[in-house]
Amino acid sequence: MKKNLVFISNEIAKDKGGIQNMCFYLSEAFLAYFNLTIICSADSEVDSIANAKIIRSRYSSTDLNKFRKDIIYLLFEYYKDERIDFVLTAQYCISSCCYLLKKIHGVPYGILAHGNEVYGNVGSGRWKTIFLNRFRKTIIGSSDVIFANSVYTRSLVFGICAKANIIVVHPPIGFHEERILEISTQKEKYELFSLARHVERKGLQLVIQSFPLLLEKYPKLHYNIGGDGDYTPILKKLVCNLHLEDKVFFLGALSEEEKQEYMRKCSLFVMPSFSIPNEHSVEGFGIVYIEANSYGKFVIGSKSGGVPDAIKNGVTGFLAEENNVQSVAKCIDDFFDSNFSYNPHCCMLWAKEHFVDVIVKTYYKEISRIINHYRR
Repeated sequence: MKKNLVFISNEIAKDKGGIQNMCFYLSEAFLAYFNLTIICSADSEVDSIANAKIIRSRYSSTDLNKFRKDIIYLLFEYYKDERIDFVLTAQYCISSCCYLLKKIHGVPYGILAHGNEVYGNVGSGRWKTIFLNRFRKTIIGSSDVIFANSVYTRSLVFGICAKANIIVVHPPIGFHEERILEISTQKEKYELFSLARHVERKGLQLVIQSFPLLLEKYPKLHYNIGGDGDYTPILKKLVCNLHLEDKVFFLGALSEEEKQEYMRKCSLFVMPSFSIPNEHSVEGFGIVYIEANSYGKFVIGSKSGGVPDAIKNGVTGFLAEENNVQSVAKCIDDFFDSNFSYNPHCCMLWAKEHFVDVIVKTYYKEISRIINHYRR
């Protein structure tokens, strides 16, 4: 008989990327193993998840404080009518409801850890920081399992609470079969592609700054940048300052079909992310590298945060030195060098290990173990 799992996320959406996208695919995959109830924000896009009971908060994902209070009420109201075997939350900051349910009714819970939320201290001001850090440690330490998205994120969680039960589970991609593609490295096209939210940490500016170092050797080199964000105007200004308007193209937000098209036709995917400690900003893993690999594409990341978990250096991609234009340029040069070749099938096989129907088995095994332990 399937156990009853409640999955709580402040937002679940198929086409928004990041945590929202990950939670959507996990929700679909959980249905094969659990009776699933989802508690989510008012603006979550989860109507298409068949056979899952969906309970929406009155509040959107942008109104986090009201959402957190509301899910305490929703979770306890649901517990009155239904048995709950386990609660899984997308982040520790929305897990106070689970902590209370466990303290009062003994229901076990787990938390997903992604990177930024467990990177450094939280809060501003001395007393607020002390309180929020203790709150985070209490919530994490009282959980039955933390699912960390990388070895790096596991080390961050361990630094907060050494007694936590931490399991590394890479984020999934939501595809169940290999891509149809021409088995060709397509290096001769000299086409770079990035797809990311435009923030400083993603390192897209490093790729643009590498062009003056590369164009003499690779005059056909050009760069398509998907996505947008607060950092877009700065990137566009950099392109103008370096007179690269005929080399660098901003695509804006892409549909799923457009994303697939650019992934298929590019020569190389690049996103040399780096950490910004004073902003508590770090790449906890980088699922987009795996998505690019699923098209047989080689990638360039960096030796930062959890990125080395996502890239097999020299096999599925190169790891540049963190926040280093010269290193990014060298990685691009090494890729296009005539003496270098890679196997697209190795990239695809690595991606296949991250298909959601593979990744979800680790969740099922650990959650089932915990439920059985509580039932003894």
